[in-house]
Amino acid sequence: MADKSQDSLRKANQTEEGYLGPLREILRQLDDGELTLKQLQLMTEHLNPFDPVLLGEQAAAWVKSNVQLDSNFFRVDSFYWPTVTGKDGTVYKVNPKKDIREIVSLPVNRMRQLGHGEIPTPDQVNSFCGIQLFTRDAILRETRKANKHLPSVIEWKKVLSDHFSRKLRIPRSVMKRLVLNSAEYYWELFDGLNPNDYKALLEKLNIKLVNYYYEPIGSMTVGVWGNYHCQNGVSISFDYYGGRCCISVDPVDRMKAARCLKS
Repeated sequence: MADKSQDSLRKANQTEEGYLGPLREILRQLDDGELTLKQLQLMTEHLNPFDPVLLGEQAAAWVKSNVQLDSNFFRVDSFYWPTVTGKDGTVYKVNPKKDIREIVSLPVNRMRQLGHGEIPTPDQVNSFCGIQLFTRDAILRETRKANKHLPSVIEWKKVLSDHFSRKLRIPRSVMKRLVLNSAEYYWELFDGLNPNDYKALLEKLNIKLVNYYYEPIGSMTVGVWGNYHCQNGVSISFDYYGGRCCISVDPVDRMKAARCLKS
């Protein structure tokens, strides 16, 4: 978040002469919660407002939130569902309403991206089997029935902040657009994470990169990026190659996996 604030201030300096551009950007960041009053005080003292030592971030121990994800993916009983083969060769179970799909098997010869450019191992392939993907209506219906809590983007942010032991911020203007805007929109919660750290994140939180484009597209991506349902029709996505995580409003009804919160 500090990097984004610095970049925004740098661009404001470049696009508008004098002090007006940076001042407008500082006021915008304060209003959005991207800058704190402590950082503003450091600016007035001509000190670096992004220095973690001056901010006291190194001395303070991170206090974890009590928000935790269920260790397993959200699932419903699929014992009597019929099995179908998708256009891409993936075998699924499909519920009677045809708005939930459960992965039964993957076509290994078409899933080289599972290993991020390498031929996937049987364990990598099998780790996706049994994951269920839901439309928006289906996940709301089934979590209500099961009395399970689908996390909001704020709760996902807390889970990720706990993983990194630092506070991730979502500006108020972004939250407003996520809630009120029905058009396509996304915002990066973080990006540029190196592959080893990103892999550690995925393994620690048991995040699988899987996403299904609902009909008429009818195809799935596995191993590169994935979407998860959040509350209020918002999604959170993970992109391995970009080392990033985004929150978004997506008008296309992609079928997504879901992780609920621990009770």
